[in-house]
Amino acid sequence: MELKARLVHADAGARVVEVSAWSEGHCLGRALGEASNAEAAEDRALERLQRRLGRPARAASPVAPAPLP
Repeated sequence: MELKARLVHADAGARVVEVSAWSEGHCLGRALGEASNAEAAEDRALERLQRRLGRPARAASPVAPAPLP
């Protein structure tokens, strides 16, 4: 499973990150996380996605940035 993250919104004091899980070219799920910095927002999105996929939350794992359009 490959994880991708992208910053979807940045405002004064708020960042929103989307994390998606992919397998064999198919998206298994996506989740958003919001926090005052991008790293914390990514962590929240990843935790939410893992719960949605029925997987236990893990320690921080590498997430590949989504390619730019």
